[in-house]
Amino acid sequence: MRDFAERRRHPDDRRRHIVEVTPEGLEALERAEEAVNSLEDEVLAGISKEERATLRDLLRRALQGVPVEPRAA
Repeated sequence: MRDFAERRRHPDDRRRHIVEVTPEGLEALERAEEAVNSLEDEVLAGISKEERATLRDLLRRALQGVPVEPRAA
């Protein structure tokens, strides 16, 4: 693990854990978002910002009814 998250016991309930993103995790998330945005710009270069917004809306609506199942470890 690269220390992107920190887990500790809840102070009032030792059965629970608190998980927080570390500063390193936030930096990694920012880099990943920049990479996604760069790739999106490259892949969708042929369509306008308005068309991209429409595409995102249509994809979001299409996926609303799709059940999300946890990935097997």
